[in-house]
Amino acid sequence: MASVVVICYFASSVKIVSEKEMGLSKIWGLILKSLKSGPHFIPWPMTMIKVTKNAIKVDFGTLDVADVERVNKANASQSWFVMTEPIRINWGDIESSSLPKNQRKQYENDPLAKRVITDPHLYYILRVFNLQNLVEEAGGLIEAIDRIRDTCTTALQEFAGKTFLAKAITEVEQLSNDIRERVEDLVGDEQGQKRAKEKGITLRSWGVDVMEVRIKAFGTSHAVNTAVSERSALVAKAAGEAISTELKAGAEEIRLTKEGKGLAAAITAKGAADASAITIKGAADASAITAKGTAEASAISARAKAVTEPGGELILKTDTLKEGLAHGKTVVLPLDQSLLTTVTSIKTVLDAVGKKED
Repeated sequence: MASVVVICYFASSVKIVSEKEMGLSKIWGLILKSLKSGPHFIPWPMTMIKVTKNAIKVDFGTLDVADVERVNKANASQSWFVMTEPIRINWGDIESSSLPKNQRKQYENDPLAKRVITDPHLYYILRVFNLQNLVEEAGGLIEAIDRIRDTCTTALQEFAGKTFLAKAITEVEQLSNDIRERVEDLVGDEQGQKRAKEKGITLRSWGVDVMEVRIKAFGTSHAVNTAVSERSALVAKAAGEAISTELKAGAEEIRLTKEGKGLAAAITAKGAADASAITIKGAADASAITAKGTAEASAISARAKAVTEPGGELILKTDTLKEGLAHGKTVVLPLDQSLLTTVTSIKTVLDAVGKKED
């Protein structure tokens, strides 16, 4: 019987550390040594602590239905820890934020710009690279997970009190990074140590590397979600009406522009036609006047030339007499012998012609 007890004792004292794990042995809270992969004899009252070398993801807060189903289907894992206890975050309103007044108009009547309480879902991912440091500084992996979760919650609540949910949703990336920095400072991550060194502070590392911290969902209530949906629908409708109005205005502007261009073209064409007609008439009048002037000038020139020739003076005087008689005027011409002789000769000829006809 005693041999059976001894065998059972020794059998239960053999512990295995796999290749994907790291471990260490303890006795009454004191760390004895780190354990490599393989079997190790850990008799009571000694204990062994093991953690995975893989990345560890921790989800906490209010999970959605899909996440809950995954949790229920998943087996116990060293790489995924889920804490479903809800956390409550009180958000400020637009008046409690530092947002300039000229930028507040876009959040008018937004239900998420008022004070609301949400149940967010967050997660973080870390990797343990020094288990002894983790045990010495935090007490172990479970203790570290709890403290990191509390730090994330506290940081988020501090930020929430200085802003409002509608704005936070648009800045989720920056907000997640701010929370991550808090965690890095807590665990003495490499980045946290760099920032501490710049301030003249020394941080002790927990032996973990913080890979990611993120707000997965803000966890707004059903009533708030409904209000947001209704507001989104109203915004979409208003945007559609605005676009429609803009298109109608654009079409009307195009129509008026075309009509204006057509009217302008017609006026221009008419003006051009009138200008052409006036130009042609003016050219014709000018040609007529020029022709008349040229003819008169030619006539005057001819008369002037005729005067210098024999009998030319008599012809000129005769033309003058005819024009005077045609206009019913009395014309006084100087008489000389040649004129009388010519008139007398004409009269004699006319008389002779008349007698012969009788």
